[in-house]
Amino acid sequence: MSLVKLDNPKHHKVIFLVDMNAFYASVHQAEDPSLRGKPIIVGGDAKSRKGIVLAKSYECLSVGPVKTAMTIQEALKLVPQAKVLRPDHALYQAYALRIREVMQQFTPLVEPNSIDEAYLDMSGTEKLFGTPYEAAKKIQQAIWDQVGVPCSVGIGATKIAAKMAADFQKPQGISTCWPEEVESKLYPLPVGTLNGVGSKTREKLSAMHILTIGDLARMEEYWLRPVLGKKAGEIIDKARGLGPDQVDPDKMADNRSIGHSFTFDHDLTQRAELDRELYRLCVKTSLRIRKEGLVARTISVSIKNQDFTVTSHARTLQDGIDQTDEVFDHASVLLYELWKHEPVRLLGVSLEHLEQKGTSQLILFEDKDKEKLQMTLDRLRDKFGEDSILKGRLWKD
Repeated sequence: MSLVKLDNPKHHKVIFLVDMNAFYASVHQAEDPSLRGKPIIVGGDAKSRKGIVLAKSYECLSVGPVKTAMTIQEALKLVPQAKVLRPDHALYQAYALRIREVMQQFTPLVEPNSIDEAYLDMSGTEKLFGTPYEAAKKIQQAIWDQVGVPCSVGIGATKIAAKMAADFQKPQGISTCWPEEVESKLYPLPVGTLNGVGSKTREKLSAMHILTIGDLARMEEYWLRPVLGKKAGEIIDKARGLGPDQVDPDKMADNRSIGHSFTFDHDLTQRAELDRELYRLCVKTSLRIRKEGLVARTISVSIKNQDFTVTSHARTLQDGIDQTDEVFDHASVLLYELWKHEPVRLLGVSLEHLEQKGTSQLILFEDKDKEKLQMTLDRLRDKFGEDSILKGRLWKD
């Protein structure tokens, strides 16, 4: 694929999508420079050779076809010299914040899209940072110098164009997808590579002989509406490189979530052990939002089974909560509704729609004693560790 026209000859709006390369593995390599250039697998347990691959460094791909969700045992057969590291989500969040601060050195219009990527509106910054290509190069270098993590940059006039361009060249690539380049760069790609087209949608499109993004772009909405419903027009627009170009630095405040998940070294099959692990996750997650002075309006529970299929269930509450027992009570109900008695490989809890404490309904007077008790428990856990105080339900027989 020819990657040309890295300037902006027709003066479109300039949107960047900055995507960290192999983020989890790259963070561990930044923490320990001796790991650079070596194959890294994040997830599972190296000693027991159990668990699954959550992430891998690019060095793994050059040695063997290691894939996400592959078992650690299978991955180590392909790359026996790989170093297996436990995931550290708190560390990844800390790095994500540092990276966002670097991006804000170039523009205040930074909209996090996920933990490892963000949209930047770089329109009108040519006199400060040069052409879009020159600006992207400076951002790449600044993130590497200040944080030690590599990234790729996609450039376009819309978010979807920038998002697609970021995948053109990895790692550490800079690519464009201007409106005049959409037909040459996007149309030949398989339809399944279009952001927002999942496996089920791809199967539906393939049944209609829509195999490339170009095939989809040439369709009329009324042809696809019976198959794809209301999202037909949006997907066709994406195929044409059309869509929103507004970068909202406050958007993440509504979508932000704080959560923890854990991949077990053996399958969990009993409700009692699931409850124990669920409570541990609720302790960790609720502790984090209390430290930030937040409450959550939505709780989500996710599980992954032996087939690596992930399912989740969520509920939105009228009032925000931050107390561990309240979080667990709601999460326990969600797990009961979600779990079909199949072996569980991974369990996760996420608190979403976060807001500053005090902006939601006031806590009733009789709950103040519970809040004081929770603060005391938090101080003890901070001093002696998260597992220093456990409820009876956490103790194994």
